[in-house]
Amino acid sequence: MSVVVGALLLVSIAACGSGDDSGSGTPGGAAVGTGECPPTDGSVTRTIDFAKAPTGCIDPAKTYTATFDTSEGSFTVALDTERTPKTVDNFVALVGWKYYDGTRIFRTEADTGIAQGGSPHTQGADDPGPGYTIPDEGGTFTTDDYGPGAIAMARSDQPDSASAQFFVLSGEGGRYLGDKDQIGPTAGTFVVFGKVSDGLDVVKQITDLQGGIDQTTGLGVPGKDITIEKVTIHES
Repeated sequence: MSVVVGALLLVSIAACGSGDDSGSGTPGGAAVGTGECPPTDGSVTRTIDFAKAPTGCIDPAKTYTATFDTSEGSFTVALDTERTPKTVDNFVALVGWKYYDGTRIFRTEADTGIAQGGSPHTQGADDPGPGYTIPDEGGTFTTDDYGPGAIAMARSDQPDSASAQFFVLSGEGGRYLGDKDQIGPTAGTFVVFGKVSDGLDVVKQITDLQGGIDQTTGLGVPGKDITIEKVTIHES
């Protein structure tokens, strides 16, 4: 199995959400969301399991960035509230609940430029997710969208199956994710919800730490532990 085929497989299966539709009114268990937003007074208790999807946690008219402090350095992502407000809302809420803090980047691939994380339960692609999935949004994405610095939701090959896992692209190798000739019907379905605005060199450093291929999943794996120490949201 080539690195590219293996990479496609992993992105496709990486969002192993529970399929629970608590608080949902959409097909496939995608949560409309009636869950609580995280407190903003510093009293938050880290939460990684939810009965309902937290929703309404951002003001789409405002600008949001996310800074990832990792064991390899920091990078900042400008979140796209114009094209993907629901996806950004979900991500910001999970960050507020400290969902990603202390988790590992479990997939790194030098050729595709993919760094993937967001799995606090298992630290891998088999993570069950937060207990819900979210609707796909933003329409169909193209090869232009999957360029250096793009951050996107991982999902299965089923619609509305993303939840918390994400991947960041460090170079041109992820363009195939928008090419139907290469990967078929899943092309363009991975929702791009932002772009790295600072620290792309750190993302490249992370993806270059690929230490081999997991023979079970076909995924690239890091040659050392890479930790997301914390993620911080900035609103303006």
